[in-house]
Amino acid sequence: MSQLVSKATGFLGVVVKMPSQRALFESQQTLEAFCEKIVLPNMTLRTFEEEMFEDDAPEYVRRDLESTSKPKSQTIPRSPPPGLTRLLWPRL
Repeated sequence: MSQLVSKATGFLGVVVKMPSQRALFESQQTLEAFCEKIVLPNMTLRTFEEEMFEDDAPEYVRRDLESTSKPKSQTIPRSPPPGLTRLLWPRL
């Protein structure tokens, strides 16, 4: 599921930059729903990540650092893409 969310938010980050599609994202209600239902739930640690951290914090940190050194196509972002961030930030 995380890969799907990652790809979808990346796609939306591209679409929001298109002048012809930008109006879809200008509604405050749309932006709030997007943040509430997609961005925020996917920025939290998943249960197995919390458990791994509690069981072996140094190992969790090591794995997290390893994942940041992978090519972007292999990692799952935990924040909205820059295009969406630029649109969302002034309204938050």
